[in-house]
Amino acid sequence: MRVFRVVEIEKLSDAEVNDFFLRAFKKVNIQVEESAMKTMVKFSSGLPTIMHEIGDAVFWIDNDGIVKDIDVGRGIVAAAENIGKKYLDPLVYRAIRSEKYRSILRKLGDSAKTRFKKKDIAAKLSAEEMGVFDNFLRVMRDRGVIMVDQEFERGTYKFVNDIYPVYILLENLEHQHRLKAK
Repeated sequence: MRVFRVVEIEKLSDAEVNDFFLRAFKKVNIQVEESAMKTMVKFSSGLPTIMHEIGDAVFWIDNDGIVKDIDVGRGIVAAAENIGKKYLDPLVYRAIRSEKYRSILRKLGDSAKTRFKKKDIAAKLSAEEMGVFDNFLRVMRDRGVIMVDQEFERGTYKFVNDIYPVYILLENLEHQHRLKAK
């Protein structure tokens, strides 16, 4: 018997996410600047769990009662770490044992871009990595990390959640730091 059950909630619209943040911050007498709000809405991707993580992180980072872009930037990094540890680590990092796949993932995380072209990533890969690249993309799609971006040209993919590439970038930086420490 499970204590907690997963409840599927549809993605919320940007207007609903905006309303959520406005009401949540208003309850604790915190104002949110418009540009900061737009960033929180964008990175939340309409997902209640992500909204909660971002809102919570930003709340604890803000120290003057006005949420500004710098607060949201720091909050998104903190939320990305939490989300990554809770969702991407078990879904991707712990599940993927192949060093080739991890290497490809690091190349995806060279920046925090939310979409990428297959040909651009392929240009960065070694011959060995190219041999497993199509399988890597399929595995990432199957795990719900990326999806084909049909709004752009063929061979374009996007992360299912805008905060995923932020976490991958942070994981990359940590990996590079570990390599330097050796």
